[in-house]
Amino acid sequence: MDQLPQHNPNLKWPEGRNGRCETHNATALPNICVRYLNFPGHSRGAGWNNIVREQLLTAYLAYLSRRAYVVVPYIASQHPPFGGTIDLHVPTAAFTWSPLTGAPFPGSRGYKPTDPPDEEVVPRSVSEDFYHSICPQSRRVKLDVGEVCKELGLDVNQDDVKVIAHAWAKKLLEMEDSCIDIVNHPLFDYM
Repeated sequence: MDQLPQHNPNLKWPEGRNGRCETHNATALPNICVRYLNFPGHSRGAGWNNIVREQLLTAYLAYLSRRAYVVVPYIASQHPPFGGTIDLHVPTAAFTWSPLTGAPFPGSRGYKPTDPPDEEVVPRSVSEDFYHSICPQSRRVKLDVGEVCKELGLDVNQDDVKVIAHAWAKKLLEMEDSCIDIVNHPLFDYM
């Protein structure tokens, strides 16, 4: 996955190292700077079907919020029934080639022969390693699922996925922060 074009930090705006808001005139084109959405550790301990479901929903949220989705590899030792196995890392792209794993979303560069105008570009998904290189810990804003859902009047155990996704997308679109980690609980509960 690291060989995909979106992992070139020298890409023109709104992708690459200089796609972040503080390096572009965000007042001229508000809410369209490249921003990243990461869900660290959310699928840990879940089975494969649950992982795929969660990744599809979180990638969809990244799409709605015009953020680059951070793709994490499947690490066998973190999931049943492989808990005692070696640390086998399987790229998600081994299972699917889609916007979930770095293929262009509709509206991304490379989706059609001609690219959309900059203000309409939907960033492509990036690898976890690329995200860590662009977004060190000091730049990341951590959003606690429970706290934000309370703020938005949502219940992840009861509310419809569409309601949750659209409420979170609205919040994320309004945020100027480039690097967002969604932490402490799966946003789309499947248990």
